[in-house]
Amino acid sequence: MGNNVDKVTQHINTEYARVAAMNTVEPKPNYIILDQVLAMNEYSTYATDFSHLGTLYILNSDKNGKFTLEDFHKFLKLAAAREPKWRSRDFKSQLMAYCTLQMWKQVKSKGDEYFAKWFCRLFVENTISNIPAVRYSRSSPNTFYFLSESIEKIHKLLNLKTFYGISSLNFFVMLQQADRERAQKIENSQTKRGQKRNRRNNLIHVDIINRFACDFINGFTNLLAELGFEASSISDN
Repeated sequence: MGNNVDKVTQHINTEYARVAAMNTVEPKPNYIILDQVLAMNEYSTYATDFSHLGTLYILNSDKNGKFTLEDFHKFLKLAAAREPKWRSRDFKSQLMAYCTLQMWKQVKSKGDEYFAKWFCRLFVENTISNIPAVRYSRSSPNTFYFLSESIEKIHKLLNLKTFYGISSLNFFVMLQQADRERAQKIENSQTKRGQKRNRRNNLIHVDIINRFACDFINGFTNLLAELGFEASSISDN
């Protein structure tokens, strides 16, 4: 990236400020969220695909679904340090591959639940207004449900149509069925105690998304292992 670092930094600062201005919350937060990251324009010379899961994972330093300007500057520094090695290759593809392997290495070390917690936070924090991105339970403040809009975004982010042939509707129906089975178990228990449960047919419980994220990353890590990759052999450089 060399002498272009200053230009890329300026571009990132400009794009960050542009998408941050979309936020209607007052006072303005010192971070942006997933939709805003995806709305940022790439720098033409050193394009970075922020819709790539591994890239998002490495970009989000605190793994909290909140992306700060410092996150972008750290990511730029990381990319600039590796650019000389990739100069003769496709920089964008090389960066994506690097991020993918670093994500895999961390997940192998920290576990599927660590990834799933971060993945859920991406969508819990994904609002630019005072309206929550998820629906919280009135009876249990720590329980929340994902809206259908978030399910569509998960489907798109993971390219489920392209890689698995699953439509957005079928994906939602699959999650909905899993949620109904979860709810039925709870309902059966509550019925024995004389309690009733209100159904939420258009919402998906966080436990279902968490389980899906665990299964997704577990399948991914197993695939890399089958291809002969070893986490211990992956260098941070």
